[in-house]
Formats: sequence, structure tokens, C-alpha cells
Amino acid sequence: MNSVMKIVLTLFRCSIPCVALAISIFTAWVYAGDKKQKQDDSLKPEITWAKDQAPMCLIPSGTFAMGIMESEVNELVKQFADYEAEKAWFVSEVPRHTVEIAAFYMDKAEVTNTQYKVFINQTGYPTPQYWLDDNYNSLDLPVVGVSWYDAMQYASWAGKRLPTEAEWEYAACGGMVNRMYPWGDKITPKMANYGEKVGKATVAGTYPSNGYGLYDLAGNVWEWCLDSYDAGFYKTSPRKDPFAGGDMVSVAKNFSQIDKNQVRVIRGGSWQSNPGPLRVASRGNYFPSFMLRNCGFRCVKPVIGIKGNTN
Repeated sequence: MNSVMKIVLTLFRCSIPCVALAISIFTAWVYAGDKKQKQDDSLKPEITWAKDQAPMCLIPSGTFAMGIMESEVNELVKQFADYEAEKAWFVSEVPRHTVEIAAFYMDKAEVTNTQYKVFINQTGYPTPQYWLDDNYNSLDLPVVGVSWYDAMQYASWAGKRLPTEAEWEYAACGGMVNRMYPWGDKITPKMANYGEKVGKATVAGTYPSNGYGLYDLAGNVWEWCLDSYDAGFYKTSPRKDPFAGGDMVSVAKNFSQIDKNQVRVIRGGSWQSNPGPLRVASRGNYFPSFMLRNCGFRCVKPVIGIKGNTN
């Protein structure tokens, strides 16, 4: 039972004036929830962002269980024993905790070379690692060889930002509860690009989307998140829109000043990964200056500020 309902029930047990107050509080509480739901319902399920022409899917506001339970750690070590799994792979995902997420839009797919090329042409920004490598430079493939700083610069140019780790996991779940992957609990090569079965990244849409219409949140390329990586963050994480690494607005504004030794969160695994990192709860990290052939990104935009930026 939440705190509002506890107050209401206490007041109902008191005098008539208290009952009236209880009814007033309850009505306001229901109205607030209804207003929030109506706000989500009034938003388009999919938009095209004007600046980079990226299709974006609505991720509705909601509450979910983030991370895993401590009792699951040993079971996961056994499950991924063929990949020499260690306990250290999973302990940072503990404890499972409840998180509230405000509604936002997320890029339907990872940022492509086409979109990144527009950014380069308009800003004169340096080309990324592997830009001239034919294995990675097809225009419809996700851009790779970009550092966290590069991803942040693109997001700033586009008028968006990188997702927080909590937003990313919430979106990856696709509205499902207690499932290992964005589609369910079992993984096959038909569901995602992983394990070097293809040998490089693939075009968005090669594999099925999740419940929110998002592609490649498991496998293909790792994705940068906004947060700094803190292995123990879940133990003290706030419930509402958590973010690790200071003030989110300040980080987004002053990202170029972030210490190169302050590792950042990556999520989703890649075409090189075993199935373990493809789990929705799996956490990874890279130094922000790393530019690797298996790491890209996608952007998000809170629903506030959407008007006037879509086609």
C-alpha cells in the first residue's frame, strides 16, 4: 500500500471532517494519476525527430523492477558456465529494486552512419574510428568507433541526450516483467546478432523488435548510456528516474569536462558477445574515450520539449 492510501484510510477512521478531507485527497490522487495516463495516451506512439530524421518510439511512464535478486547470481553463473561466467559478472546487478520512469521517446534503432554523416557535414566534427573500413561504414549500419564524448556531442547537436541506465533497461524490457531478454527467456540466432555468428553489426530490422517497437537492444552493438558506472549504485539508487554520476543536467551540458578515467555505462552486448551481456539487466562499462568497433549508441528525448521538433 502506498503512502497516499495509508493517509486516506487513516482519515476515514476519524471524524466526518476527516472523511471529507480523505475524499478530497483521494480524488486529487486519482486525478493526478489519470492526468498522467491521459498525457501518455495523447502522445504519438512513434515520431520522426526533425534534426536527424530518426524514428523514435514512445516509452510510456511506468514502474519496473530493475536489476536481479541476489538469489539469482549463483544460478546465472551456472547457466552461463559454458562461457566461463564468474560471479563478478552479475553482482553489480544486485539488488532488484523498484524504479519509476517518466515517459520519453527513444530512437527506434541505433544511430546509423547516415545520420552521423549529416552531423559531421553540418558541424565539421571528426570522423569516427573505422569510418573508412568497409566492414563498418555502410550507410545503413549503426555507427561504431565512437567514444562516449562523440555520442554526447551528437546527442547535443540533435537536441536529444543519451539514455540513463534506468531508462535503457526499462525500454529494453518492452513492457514485459521478469524476462531475461527483450523478447523472453530464451535466445536463438534468429532473435539477435551475437556470438560472432554474423561477424559484424547488422542493419536495424534484421531481427524482431521488442514490445515498444525498438530494435537491437540485445546484441548488434553495445550502447553508451549517460551514467557513470557505479557497481554498488543499486544499493542506494533513488526510486524516481535514477542517475549515477552527479547532476544529470550538468553532465549533459558539461560532458567534455568529464574525467577520461570515469568509466561510463554500456548496455546490450554486441555481435561479439556471448548471451550473458544481452540480458536486459546486464551491466557493462567502458572508459569514455574508448572507440571500439562493437560500440555505438542511440538517443532519447523526454516528452517535455517534443513539440516543434518532429515531422
